[in-house]
Amino acid sequence: MNKKYLFGVIILNVFLSCKNNNGPKATIGYSDSNSVSSVGDGSIFFFQNYALKDSLAQRIINFGGTIAYKKLHEMYTAAGLPREFYYYSLMMADIYNYNRACFDASAVMYSKNKNGIHEKIATYYLLKSYEGNYERAKQKVQYTFGSNPIPSSKEYLNNLSLSDQ
Repeated sequence: MNKKYLFGVIILNVFLSCKNNNGPKATIGYSDSNSVSSVGDGSIFFFQNYALKDSLAQRIINFGGTIAYKKLHEMYTAAGLPREFYYYSLMMADIYNYNRACFDASAVMYSKNKNGIHEKIATYYLLKSYEGNYERAKQKVQYTFGSNPIPSSKEYLNNLSLSDQ
């Protein structure tokens, strides 16, 4: 009797948990510029494509692939996880000196804390991106430094290390 009862409960749960949702479906695809586009829950579905994520991550880590960096950044951003992409930004900024990655790393560092070491490191990466002629960095540097002279990233880092002693 217990087995029949348990089987009946399982079957009932299966039918009750089924959801008839004929509403609009989330769409995922590539636009003409090969950028990831997503609507609704599709971004999470696309983000869970582990084979693609791992492949792009390996291209970033092993070869410094800028196209892989852009696509993986779009995936993390579409899924609402731009801070989790920070590791790849730092790697591309430090090892491969990629100016967009420097800017992305600075953006994450600025968002973490407005004062202290995070802000100083964020400014350093912003200056590195500015030196690489990244357009968005130019605007941010002008805003950050205003009418003050803009130091090089090396000068800024040396001044930070001297001020800590």
